[in-house]
Amino acid sequence: MWLALSEVLATDFDETFTFDCGVSPVSAAHPAPDRGFPLTVQFLTDGAVRLLFRPNPEASSTDCSPLDLPYDEYAADPSVDVDSGPDTVALATDSLSFEIDRDTAAFTVSHDGDRLLDTGVDVANNRGEVGVPPMGYEETVVDNYPLEVTRTGFSTRSDPSESIFGLGEQFTTFEKSGQRVETSVAQAHGTNTSDTYAPVPFFLSDRGYGVLVETTADVTFDFGHETPDVTAIDVDAPVLSVVVFAGDSLKEVISAYTGLTGRAPELPAWTYGVWMSRNSYESQEEVLDVADEIRDRSMPCDVIHVDPQWMEMEAPEMVFDADSFPDPEAMASRLDEDGFKLSLWEYPYVQTGTDLFRTAAANGYLVHDHEGRTYIFRRPSYPTARAGIVDFSNPEAVEWWQEIHRDLIDVGADVFKTDFGEYLPPQTTTADRRTGRAAKNAYPLEYQRAVAGAFAGTDKPPVLWSRSAWAGAQQYPVHWGGDTKSTFDGFRASVRGGLSLLASGFQFWSCDLGGYKPTPSETLYIRWAQWGLLALSHPRFHGKSPREPWAFGDRAAAVVGAFARLRYRLLPYYLSYGCEAAATGVPVTRPMLLEFEAHPTSTAATQHMVGEEFLVAPVLSDDGTVTVTLPPGEWIDYWSGEYHTGPARRTITADIDELPLFVRAGSVIPERPSPSPPEEVPSELRYRVYPTHETATDAQFTVRHPQVPDAGRIEVTIDDSWDTVAVTTAGPLPDGTVIVEHVPAPPDRVTVDGTVLEDSGVEYGADAGTLRFEIER
Repeated sequence: MWLALSEVLATDFDETFTFDCGVSPVSAAHPAPDRGFPLTVQFLTDGAVRLLFRPNPEASSTDCSPLDLPYDEYAADPSVDVDSGPDTVALATDSLSFEIDRDTAAFTVSHDGDRLLDTGVDVANNRGEVGVPPMGYEETVVDNYPLEVTRTGFSTRSDPSESIFGLGEQFTTFEKSGQRVETSVAQAHGTNTSDTYAPVPFFLSDRGYGVLVETTADVTFDFGHETPDVTAIDVDAPVLSVVVFAGDSLKEVISAYTGLTGRAPELPAWTYGVWMSRNSYESQEEVLDVADEIRDRSMPCDVIHVDPQWMEMEAPEMVFDADSFPDPEAMASRLDEDGFKLSLWEYPYVQTGTDLFRTAAANGYLVHDHEGRTYIFRRPSYPTARAGIVDFSNPEAVEWWQEIHRDLIDVGADVFKTDFGEYLPPQTTTADRRTGRAAKNAYPLEYQRAVAGAFAGTDKPPVLWSRSAWAGAQQYPVHWGGDTKSTFDGFRASVRGGLSLLASGFQFWSCDLGGYKPTPSETLYIRWAQWGLLALSHPRFHGKSPREPWAFGDRAAAVVGAFARLRYRLLPYYLSYGCEAAATGVPVTRPMLLEFEAHPTSTAATQHMVGEEFLVAPVLSDDGTVTVTLPPGEWIDYWSGEYHTGPARRTITADIDELPLFVRAGSVIPERPSPSPPEEVPSELRYRVYPTHETATDAQFTVRHPQVPDAGRIEVTIDDSWDTVAVTTAGPLPDGTVIVEHVPAPPDRVTVDGTVLEDSGVEYGADAGTLRFEIER
């Protein structure tokens, strides 16, 4: 039986803004309780407000937080004006307001006068039946008579033209209006599915706000699917905690959301290089042979990953298989000398019959069933395996698991691929007395936090490669999109899912370049690789069969190698945006909506931005045809140098050695003179300037590097008559060469930090249309 808020009975504004509300049943199955139900409003900042509804206030205090979010640290305690009238009560900061009707308990949340939430919407049909929940809770009969609170939720009026994005890594339609989406961590078995490894109960609206449902429970979001023009949120939990974030841009909303739920740390530079992997390199000899061939072929690469076969998988003990990997320390040392980091696979399941299992079971490190026995299931991955599940709610189990990892870090591991994490069946119980049903969605977060914590006290930063996720898991990067089918459909779904996750507060995302299985065609492999090498913060080749470029023939080796070398020249660009992502929460790879939220390209499901300057469109068909929608402004084809003015829609047939890549005119792109390892802090860069042709140019870029504490900045201005090119620099900007592209004629003068350069110091290439000069600070 669903009970909806019906009136405001009393207010309590002594310590919080709390409204005691009456309820009435949607159907008359049972009488309504005669008491108040507290709805608490907490203004966290001038752009964020929390709504907390507690049907059983004795069990949940006003400072409860299902995700243990740092509200006290986050809250800025803005000044709140109270207007308590006979009909309504209004609470308002400078830009955010909450208003509730005393007679109905319907409320609105507004930002700068625009309504974001409005629960005063009738969701019943002509028979009084509701398909979506009005603001309130559900009581369910248990044991044939008593009633317990099992669900909470609310519905709000939505704008018919509103577009919705996010909810984690969703492989279905990128724009969520009209969809009904359940956020529930699941083993998705690929990307051609509505299941997802990495759901997040947070969505963005193109009307300038975002909503977090703060819970570890499953949540059903209905965006006009059941009832037109109504957004409904149904939470499988007896507490409803919702945070609304509003701002002047969606990037500001993302930054506010990640300010509360956490951001990725600044990752080391080597993580932005190429990762090479397969399932699996099976011996020490094979790993070193692959490393040698990578270097012999001059293929840039920084990480080699070894999937399960580094262990004896018949009886995995989280130690190297002594037969296949007789000297792992020597292997790791050799890889390090050759410029490679070592990544190792794991999952959070401990196989029966191993010493590891006996230790874990004897000490209570595994989850239990409801009768207190160690919970064991079959087929965690391998069909014949039986295993227990590590209980990361137990601090002693966490320390034990971390010690195992510290031993591997001492051997030479630099990364752990924290695979799986989706399994925690309802019939399990954790050490902190949660059922699997209640703890399942939080399990990936706890798993990844535990493994990341193993790096504490070592000289290595925590770097993971994870599949499953929930809100907050962005603090433990990098996440990848799971076991994608090696088809163009799988490729397309993977891109959609990644962009959806990146619209949900994650700073970094990747996928298996080429797909996981079966072996991709040469064309598919090239298309996936060229896109990933330029579009992703952390590109990794991985699959069930070899994914090294030369495994697909000479043409693939040549094309993919060229894109890899281009990526390494552009590493200053990726590193700069990676550092910015850690500082602001705004991702490196960006859905179009984060840069062009007012333009129809915001709903683009596969084309996207990388930073603010590059627009990328993956080639998702065998014939190379791709349709690109250019937003307003001038755009330059990276390969041909041809200018295009948006908004415009172009259909391109891309040659196999090209990827549709456009540069926003009025940009500076930093690059290295030649490919070099990411960890080398460059003393010299090239600053390639792409001017606007229709207006004066004001191009700027902030150069960052994880090993340099301060940022450098370059700004290039060109007046509309091309008389003067002026460069201004600040901070620890590396010296280098400025190359201005597409120059119609040499300017009258060039200045650097106010100093006019001699003509001999400026080179104009009439044939190429470029202007070159040096910055020496």
